[in-house]
Amino acid sequence: MSFENIAAADLATSLQGWTARSGTWTPDLRGIRGENGLRTVPFTDGDLVARADITPGDHSSSAALVLRASANGSGGYEARLEAGRNAVVLLDRSSGTRLASASGPVRRIASGGTYRVEARGTGRTIEVYVDGVRALKTRVSRTTGATVGTTAAHGTSYFQNVEVHSTADYFTEPYRPTYHYSQLTSSTSDPNGLVHYDGEYHLFHQDQGRWAHAVSTDLVHWQALPIALPWNEYGNCWSGSAVVDADDTSGLFDGGSGLITYYTSYHPDKPGGNASVRIAYSKDKGRSWQWHGGSSPAVQNPGGPDAGWTFRDPKVIRDEAHDQWLMVVSGGDHIRFFTSTDLLTWTQVSSFGYGDWATPGVWECPDFFPLPVDGDKDKAKWVLTLSTGAVRATNGSAAQYFTGDCPIGRIGAIACVNGTSATTRTS
Repeated sequence: MSFENIAAADLATSLQGWTARSGTWTPDLRGIRGENGLRTVPFTDGDLVARADITPGDHSSSAALVLRASANGSGGYEARLEAGRNAVVLLDRSSGTRLASASGPVRRIASGGTYRVEARGTGRTIEVYVDGVRALKTRVSRTTGATVGTTAAHGTSYFQNVEVHSTADYFTEPYRPTYHYSQLTSSTSDPNGLVHYDGEYHLFHQDQGRWAHAVSTDLVHWQALPIALPWNEYGNCWSGSAVVDADDTSGLFDGGSGLITYYTSYHPDKPGGNASVRIAYSKDKGRSWQWHGGSSPAVQNPGGPDAGWTFRDPKVIRDEAHDQWLMVVSGGDHIRFFTSTDLLTWTQVSSFGYGDWATPGVWECPDFFPLPVDGDKDKAKWVLTLSTGAVRATNGSAAQYFTGDCPIGRIGAIACVNGTSATTRTS
């Protein structure tokens, strides 16, 4: 996707017919930019689910979703973020009363941070969730309204992905799964970085070259979070994996722990796309992300910065037996193996492919792991799996796996899954 389309894509909303009641409201790469004002849209269902990704732009900014307001935008309630106070507030707009208040449930409410805010109104109860965790719940008097909206006070704030649905229409659309995870809007493909960390399961997945994100405590009920890895100056963020750095092996977490993602960076406007492996990390349970490495990728494209190599889909796992980390990356018609002791610096040690078992089409989405034989860890076999296209047996794509041994030499060379010991299966 061209970067000229970023603004249009990031302003996604399920609502039409916005009216600016006060202040200024203009498109911006970070969303609709609101400056000291209110905008509304007709919505008459009092029982509703309202959701948006909200970014307070200034230190003193307050930004809110407006619920159950009158036709002219007055009254109703605000589910508000107050950056200067690290506060989540439910405000009665008629009286100015703060009905409930709490601090940010996962991280501080601060200027420049983007937060997924969800307000659920059912009868006389309103609940407000921030970053997938309930921040407050309180009783209210007004149960109906004519409009909903967004408001920015004490400076500038940004609003993206604004969605409002009647509770009667929430997860009840025809053909939409209600038991499995699904998004309200946009596209969903290629699950990435499935990890468990500090009491939460993290699901990342592809959304048009970005990493969408959701969390769950039971693998059934999911709370959507803001886009974790958006488009950036180095391109789109395609498939990859994530790990928990529990012991701060990387040195990124000040002696604590955190999450590290490895993703395929692909720039659609560069010669050959410049596919490479890049890193992002989070210190706050995946709620915000920082890029690592600057202009230098963690693993460069084998053909150089402007190469057209198909080089993608890094998968990283821990190799406890040899006190190191392993990465596998697809190289088009083969797989490359890398090792690291710090999760940041990676050395290529081996490759696999090119042989009689190599099928036409691109190899992609590799995985690599030990599998105990008959439950005996001492007799484990290493398994390499991958997806591939242009397979005659299926007249399309297929999956393959290879098994073998993976001894680690003194210098870290991997003699893995060679042609004489490999077994292939196509499904």
